[in-house]
Amino acid sequence: MSNERYGARVEFTSGLSDRLPQVRCALEQLRQRPHDGGLFAETRSSLHELAATAGSFGLDELTEIALRVEQA
Repeated sequence: MSNERYGARVEFTSGLSDRLPQVRCALEQLRQRPHDGGLFAETRSSLHELAATAGSFGLDELTEIALRVEQA
């Protein structure tokens, strides 16, 4: 892995401490407002991006979890 890619991976994983609580909050909001199409689309897009980025860095478990939640 190149230094640049390694740095990007470190930056991504460091940001998870902020990002995962945001995803959890969005999922809680969806539970309260299940018919909010905008919130649904935004949350699904965020999960898709999370899964794709995690996958590009070889974080297979995170990718699998994000994809499962996205498809739920």
